[in-house]
Amino acid sequence: MDILREKIENIINKYQSFMNILSQKYLFDFLNPYHFNEDEKKFTNSFSMDSLYPFESSLRGALASLDAFQAAWDGNILNVKDFIQNYPTFKNKPGLHGTTLLYSAARNNHISLVEYLIEKARCSINAQNLQELDKVLQATNGSYRPNPSAA
Repeated sequence: MDILREKIENIINKYQSFMNILSQKYLFDFLNPYHFNEDEKKFTNSFSMDSLYPFESSLRGALASLDAFQAAWDGNILNVKDFIQNYPTFKNKPGLHGTTLLYSAARNNHISLVEYLIEKARCSINAQNLQELDKVLQATNGSYRPNPSAA
């Protein structure tokens, strides 16, 4: 298991430098529950047989979400349906840009996709977009005003 952990760390270290800041943040946020130390670029715990499958499954979902969130933004209902069928735990999570599938579809007036996400996929209408939350947390001078279109 230690050899596998080291191989994963090496892959992360090799490709992380080619990623933009937003993609790096998404990657490190994903790896955080698996005890990845962003500063040292290493896992602080080894994988076990019990943790390996959930890690692999979540990694597949995170990678697939990159295309799924773009599909929601573009209104591609078939790709979004396929993603939710394969990775239902991701349906209310924010993606790379900090927005949910529902927000991405609604923001671009893809009504049939919005209806599917709410009525069939049962996406939460209260799922938080990290995009707005990040702005609030970074505001330092009290001048922050929420954007009603991002709610």
